[in-house]
Amino acid sequence: KIQMKIALHGVTKEQAKALMIAYEPVWAIGVNGVPASPNYVQKRHSCIRSTLVSQFGDAGYEIPILYGGSVNDSNCEALISLENVNGLFIGRSAWDADHFDVIIRKVLQKANKHAYT
Repeated sequence: KIQMKIALHGVTKEQAKALMIAYEPVWAIGVNGVPASPNYVQKRHSCIRSTLVSQFGDAGYEIPILYGGSVNDSNCEALISLENVNGLFIGRSAWDADHFDVIIRKVLQKANKHAYT
């Protein structure tokens, strides 16, 4: 909360419409990164959302929050399904086009299911 409040100090509600927030736990980054559990990600993203809403009012609900940190083709579906996870910040898994393609297709498939249910 403190980092976000400092980083977004002075940003107006109108300017907030252009924001995207990316959250990536430092221990989940890199070759030896450990993927975060969906429960952990949900808690962090809920905190981020509530901070955005407290700072920008209803405009805070419209700001996309992306999750990154050892996102791969095994965990992308669970992560993109979480409340307040509006996108995935893909790192190392995007280096291989075939792996990245699998992630994109899984996420799109999950998004399409949510759009029609």
